[in-house]
Amino acid sequence: MKTGKTVNPGVFGFPLVLLLAGVLCGPPRLMAATNELVFEAEKAVLNGVEISTVRPGYSGKGYVTGFDADSDSADFKVNVPADGHYLLRIRAAVETNFGSKINDVFVNGTIAGSFKVEATGKFHEAGGMKIWLNKGANDLVIRKNWGWFDLDSVILSPPPPVVRPRAEPVLSDADAGDGTRMLMKYLCDMQGLKILSGQQKSYEKDSLRILLEITGKEPAILGLDMIDYSPTRVSRGAKSTAVEDAIAWRNRGGIVAFCWHWNAPMHLIDQAPDKLWWSGFYAKATTFDLERTLEKKSSPEYKALLRDIDEIAVQLKKLQDAGVPVLWRPLHEASGGWFWWGAKGPAACVKLWRLLYDRLVDRHGLHNLIWVWSGQSKEWYPGDKFVDIVGEDVYAPDRAYGSFSDRYEQGLSYSAVPRLVALSENGTLPDPDLIKRDAAWWSWFCTWSGFIEDESKNDDAMKRKVFNHELVITLDELPDLKNYPSK
Repeated sequence: MKTGKTVNPGVFGFPLVLLLAGVLCGPPRLMAATNELVFEAEKAVLNGVEISTVRPGYSGKGYVTGFDADSDSADFKVNVPADGHYLLRIRAAVETNFGSKINDVFVNGTIAGSFKVEATGKFHEAGGMKIWLNKGANDLVIRKNWGWFDLDSVILSPPPPVVRPRAEPVLSDADAGDGTRMLMKYLCDMQGLKILSGQQKSYEKDSLRILLEITGKEPAILGLDMIDYSPTRVSRGAKSTAVEDAIAWRNRGGIVAFCWHWNAPMHLIDQAPDKLWWSGFYAKATTFDLERTLEKKSSPEYKALLRDIDEIAVQLKKLQDAGVPVLWRPLHEASGGWFWWGAKGPAACVKLWRLLYDRLVDRHGLHNLIWVWSGQSKEWYPGDKFVDIVGEDVYAPDRAYGSFSDRYEQGLSYSAVPRLVALSENGTLPDPDLIKRDAAWWSWFCTWSGFIEDESKNDDAMKRKVFNHELVITLDELPDLKNYPSK
């Protein structure tokens, strides 16, 4: 970055020009060779952070550090001559022993996305995201989420042209049942036109009833969990009605999605306060070693792994017999490492995904599953032969309604063929108007239980807007999916 020279921004090759408010932040550096503008963090308005020169490799006269409190931010005042999308890249660093960190970008008070900085110990570009800037002055804020990163600069350039091929309604399971094919065809038909609403069922607060009372609508997709069918929970008295709930929802014309917070097959720590048996899906609550288990197929651990899969197959078979196709999303958020199936890295998790796929589809003959992968990192992708739809789980700050287009773009990047991309879990609701503006055409969203009930996270006005929006499909707007044309 130090090789770029500062020139008159009037020659910059955007539609007209990008200018940073000179009174507050000084002029940007124009990288004429690459058609980019570089804004140095040390020239931004700083809140709770400070300028440093300790870490080598920074551009300009320093960098900004100390993102450790929730309100910490660097505020750039950006002026542009016309409404439009721009490509934002962020140059930052994280200590090698900290692990990667995710932090947020806000534009004019609305969350534009999040960026992940790998723990290399060196300044590097943390990917790119498409942002929308209004004509005139804009606030571009880099704000602490996880924190613990150093910010060197932000870079703006024209976004590349985007041509999005449509996903084809072809399933990985060649023997998928008619109902499964009909559902996949419908989802593909809606791509780029509508987004389906979804809600993870909460049994404690009856999230569906609360949503209906506030919005007058019910979600098209009911999210459920196989968690309490895990054998190490069943053996301790856990019970579930999720399968019965799924059948009832299908009979009402709705769509069913299942995840599986898989309690580890063996070796639960079962100690207070945060390692009790019912939290055995967390890596910290079990000593179950997936990598070693997969290497020793004669071990008790491997047999327990297969036992668990077979028990879940029993439940999925009940759904198949009842004519319920399932948006099936196991082994979610693996790359985060907080669940035991991701604690040993991508290679072991990919092996487990393929084992799970083969055993459920080939051994148990389950052909009612649409396989939704939400591993959150390309390194963890199990391959196009084992995935039908990509999911991204996005938890933005409270009431930070956006399109989450950066994560949508990330979801598109995993596969070698066009895929539907779903907002498979969300805390804050997506804004349908911004989804359309940013062409972030999520196939569906599914708000996690607890977030729709809490007005501090999603205010009632936004709930009403989303569930009554012309772009959002609710339960009453679904077609007859039992007789939908599959070709």
